[in-house]
Amino acid sequence: MIRRYQNNKINKIWNQTNKLNTWLKIEILVLQYWHQSALFNHQTMSAINKLTCNSKRLEEIEKNTNHEIFAFVNMLTEQLPSEQGKWIHYGLTSNDILDTTQNYLLKQSCEIIVQKIENILVILKKTAYQEKNTISIGRTHGMFAEPITIGFKFALWFYELRNHLRRINEAKKEINYVKILGPTGISAHSSLELNKFVGKKLDMKATKIANQVISRDHLIAVFNTLINLVTSIEKSAIEIRNLSRSELNEISEGFGKKQKGSSAMPHKKNPIWSENICGLVRYLRNMTQSFYHTNLLWHERDLSNSSIERIAIPDTLHLTMTILTRWEKVLTNLQINHSQIKINLKKEPVAVFSHRILLTLIAKSKLNRQEAYQLVQKASFETLKNQTNFQENLKTLGILNYLTPKQLQDCFNYDSFMKNIDNIFHEVFNENE
Repeated sequence: MIRRYQNNKINKIWNQTNKLNTWLKIEILVLQYWHQSALFNHQTMSAINKLTCNSKRLEEIEKNTNHEIFAFVNMLTEQLPSEQGKWIHYGLTSNDILDTTQNYLLKQSCEIIVQKIENILVILKKTAYQEKNTISIGRTHGMFAEPITIGFKFALWFYELRNHLRRINEAKKEINYVKILGPTGISAHSSLELNKFVGKKLDMKATKIANQVISRDHLIAVFNTLINLVTSIEKSAIEIRNLSRSELNEISEGFGKKQKGSSAMPHKKNPIWSENICGLVRYLRNMTQSFYHTNLLWHERDLSNSSIERIAIPDTLHLTMTILTRWEKVLTNLQINHSQIKINLKKEPVAVFSHRILLTLIAKSKLNRQEAYQLVQKASFETLKNQTNFQENLKTLGILNYLTPKQLQDCFNYDSFMKNIDNIFHEVFNENE
């Protein structure tokens, strides 16, 4: 992953030093089990516990072996007398170390992602309540529709993100497995108890069955969950971008004192972080198919998954955290233009009130639905075409033959759209849900 989109927390987990130290940790856990089984003496175990990783030496060996785990084992055995070093990697195959490490690091990464989501949920909830009663024009198909509130929009984002939080917590369970079962998974030179021993030490579970690798259906499930998560963030970012447009100007990203929006046009304040999020999510979605191929291996396994996973797993985690971090920044510094929201709301009374007038005609007059719809539609189109007064056009078309002046006037009441906002918020933010 290029430096621009790396995340420091993910980097601490997936950098080479931490990966090698995790390999060593698992190797030592395996040997602790064998020591407890009296395979070798205490002096050998003491020497094994002092082993360290030398990445430079590993690289030197790998140039000749073309096998990273073989080079890793050699790098460790060189640190011990032959009678002690011979026990390194006893009964194991490479993917006992690789798959267990990968799942262990994935689990840690998911925990970091969960923490970031929880932080964003706090921001969304706060903004939702702050803007709960800020009535704004709704839009469907890109056109004006019945009003909502700005807080309602944020409550919806909160609800969707909380669903993703639940899914990621479930996804963590998908990869919370170790695999210490030997070359083809039948544990011929090992022990099922060893598998459970390592799992317990890593606070993970022992996979019940695997061939040389843990089946990648678990991996696919995790990354489908992450792609689903960032797609929802992209949806929210698109909304910010749309509401930032000059002709709408209702919500926009914060703009730093020294920030520049254009190299040519000094007036520009572009929604750059939201646009960046959208670009990164689109890239991630295109990577999704790669994860499906990791499960399509020959017989008990081949190596075609390895190259994909080396790139796609850390890159996806880096970008997921970068997207979340930038989205958190957008939400924290968001600018809400209340005056423009009011202007946009009042410039289009047809869109705001046409449905309410239709329902009032159905409820209060003898007109059937089709007749009531036709009357309101005709007045609406006349108003929109000639930019005339909606109420007056309704009256011209004879609406007062069916409604009293008060009944008509009551239709033009913004507060009537607010009657269920408190109930909706209670449903969304009920802590006992």
